[in-house]
Amino acid sequence: MSVERDADLAEIEAVVKTYLDGLYEGDADKLAAAFHATSALTQALDGKPTITPRDEWLAAVRARPSPKSTGLARHDRIQTIARV
Repeated sequence: MSVERDADLAEIEAVVKTYLDGLYEGDADKLAAAFHATSALTQALDGKPTITPRDEWLAAVRARPSPKSTGLARHDRIQTIARV
């Protein structure tokens, strides 16, 4: 593996770790750092696709208790990073 490829994978891993930390801690600023300002969360609600702009989603994260604050154990981990 090349040095450039190693650096790319390290950068990807760092962003994913920031995302996972932000979700667990309920830290919207960490989550914001992992997403472009124009990104959006796409999910299925009641079987229908729903698109939520990033800043609206971050406001919801700020308004809810974090898994960390409620004492939930953390089990997330990065299993695979595949580049094509």
